[in-house]
Amino acid sequence: MMSIEDINRLQRENNAEAERKRLAKVAQIQRDESKRKREAALLQEQQRIEQLALMKAEVKKSWLLSNYLMSEADFEAAWKNDKLQLMREHRVKMDSLPRM
Repeated sequence: MMSIEDINRLQRENNAEAERKRLAKVAQIQRDESKRKREAALLQEQQRIEQLALMKAEVKKSWLLSNYLMSEADFEAAWKNDKLQLMREHRVKMDSLPRM
């Protein structure tokens, strides 16, 4: 037969082991969540870069058509100088086109 001290010691050991397992599980969950957040941020950044490249190509095409005497180098200089202004001008042009 086990004494009360032995039962209490065994219970403390079981509690300590359960706490270690719980903390290990929490740490694993936090690592997984952190990894998912990093991957999501990386994916979002890649998508943003791709969208910007598509927007630049669309704006460039429109700009070169409307400024037929300008070269691609002129567009690149204008893009480097003020991307937002070129995007706004392009959006205004696209919004003013009649829709079918």
